Amino acid sequence: MLVQDEILKIPAFQNDGKFDAEQYRQVLASNGMSPLAFEDRVRQDLGIRELPAQIAATSTATDAEVDAYIRLRDQRRDFRYVKLDKPAADTGEVKADDIDAYYKQHQAEFMEPERVALEYVELDASKLDIDQTPDDSVLKERYEKNKTRYISAEQRLASHILVKVGGKGSPDDQKQALAKAQEIEKQLKDGKDFAALAKQESADLGSKNQGGDLGWLDKGTTEEAFETALFALDKGQVSAPVLGSEGYHIIELRDLNKKLRKGGHPLAERKRMIAEQVVLDARRLIAANENAMIQREQRRKAQAY
Repeated sequence: MLVQDEILKIPAFQNDGKFDAEQYRQVLASNGMSPLAFEDRVRQDLGIRELPAQIAATSTATDAEVDAYIRLRDQRRDFRYVKLDKPAADTGEVKADDIDAYYKQHQAEFMEPERVALEYVELDASKLDIDQTPDDSVLKERYEKNKTRYISAEQRLASHILVKVGGKGSPDDQKQALAKAQEIEKQLKDGKDFAALAKQESADLGSKNQGGDLGWLDKGTTEEAFETALFALDKGQVSAPVLGSEGYHIIELRDLNKKLRKGGHPLAERKRMIAEQVVLDARRLIAANENAMIQREQRRKAQAY
């Protein structure tokens, strides 16, 4: 009955103020609905509306709740207030001495954090487009030029992190570089990955993006201090900071090769290692050339400015 009464009251279904069954069916059909579907929707809407209304109708209020409501409704408050007009702006002249004195007393309010604008180019030698399979003639030429390297008593696979001495190389500059190198050494002892630190901290542009990889090294191919430290390490060990001509080196010995036959290794036996070294050297050369070009361009811009 409620559903029927609700439908009868809808103006869209009425003609001259009265419910028109034919118009009712036409309106529903034009909206793609049947009478049964529409009645079901009306029934749901009534249920949603009626439930809160019935709950409210059956609720009770105690005398205490009624008294509390009346007290709140009929409350009155007495108060006083004072209206303060906005003070007129001081149009008097401000002297330079007053400005200076105020500034000195409130310097902190005028300070801003230092900011710099940087432009940089990241050179990742590991992503450079290099021929990964050098020609046999290239490998043979490299082998002949460095034959003594493959006859040495021992080779060591090394990585390093270079901390350059800044400024003019004064004792203070060396202390700062050493302190930074010692901090890196501490991070390595705490478990930080060597290759990750090299990429982040090393100043050697030719090896930092390879995690500090220097490839296989023989005696006589590096500075004396570097070589002494490298050949004193056991496999997997990392050296303390070693001072060289470019700054402080932290060296990691990744592997070593003591099993060399008399007369050295033939080319066929060392082909893979030579190929890896050729690719590594090519990457370093490209990275170094790119860095030199960037530095020249930066100097040119600085001079023009």
